[in-house]
Amino acid sequence: MNAKHRWSYEEDRYCCEKYIEFYVIQKSDTAASDFVRILASALGDIKPTSLRMKVQNIKQIMIEKHIPDSLQISPSANYSKQNLSALEIVLAEYNI
Repeated sequence: MNAKHRWSYEEDRYCCEKYIEFYVIQKSDTAASDFVRILASALGDIKPTSLRMKVQNIKQIMIEKHIPDSLQISPSANYSKQNLSALEIVLAEYNI
């Protein structure tokens, strides 16, 4: 039986940091699938489908906060409070 992955704060923060670095600061044109592979190489115990959903959650928060980014992916509004908190901290650290 496959248990649902429970995201740690550190995992959320890592994904948020990489998202901000790639798609807000660098305005990268890296495809979502390639970005998920990059995240998977660092967070190997998390399934790519779960990582993709995390990226879609971050995209939704960026839309809600009116912060432009360069990632082309459909957003998903099912983000956690922990994910929101991690992203807000990362944004503050980058003065965004």
